[in-house]
Amino acid sequence: LVWLTILVLGYGLILYSMRSTITPPLHNFFQAFYFAGTSVLTLGFGDVVALGVKARCVVLAAATSGLVFMALAVSYLFSLQSLVQQREQLVSTLISRAGAPASGLVLLLRYKELNIMPTMNANFLQWEHWTAGILESHRAYPLLLYFRSTTSVDSWLSVLGAMLDAASMMMTSLSEVSAGEAELFYWIACSTVKTLSTYIGLDVETEETMEFSEFADGLSLLRSSGYNAKDDEHAWKLFKVRRSGYQ
Repeated sequence: LVWLTILVLGYGLILYSMRSTITPPLHNFFQAFYFAGTSVLTLGFGDVVALGVKARCVVLAAATSGLVFMALAVSYLFSLQSLVQQREQLVSTLISRAGAPASGLVLLLRYKELNIMPTMNANFLQWEHWTAGILESHRAYPLLLYFRSTTSVDSWLSVLGAMLDAASMMMTSLSEVSAGEAELFYWIACSTVKTLSTYIGLDVETEETMEFSEFADGLSLLRSSGYNAKDDEHAWKLFKVRRSGYQ
């Protein structure tokens, strides 16, 4: 709407400067703005007509600009819709695995329960590509940041946080677990979170949002499911450092 208004305003100013070559004569800028609007929107009412060569060229340019603008606006809307759908596909997949709202702890427990932990690295690679897509698309179209997921519990932000929690726990708290892909995912995801937060002017939150007792309970659940977890206090110190990069 802003682009269209400025476009019409610009052509209106040009046509007003050529008002002597337009019939009926333009007596004020509002009439020039109206003529520019009908030209840009290609309405062609014919109640105002350009007679001079320069004025006719301006009217033709306005009509061409209007057609290009409409094509860009429509393609822009379809691009937004496509990007939102691509983002939500992986969100729905992870919700089915990690619960709603998504939890990194539940994700690890689920993979251990189903005995598919070796596939975790392949999933981190998939999430790495997804996060890179989020970074590029949402930086190019900041409006996407305000597009919610389909339900209140299926949030792409909470899913990203759950994946980061799972990666951080694998890197800091679990022994005998390959965490190479988790490390690679962690860095691009943290970079994405920081970039988008800076882009929309969010302040960095330094206050701890998880208690040690909650973390220890989580490690206890992981041990009971068959994971070899590290010492609670040592793992907590490492986990806090990792979590500070995205909390």
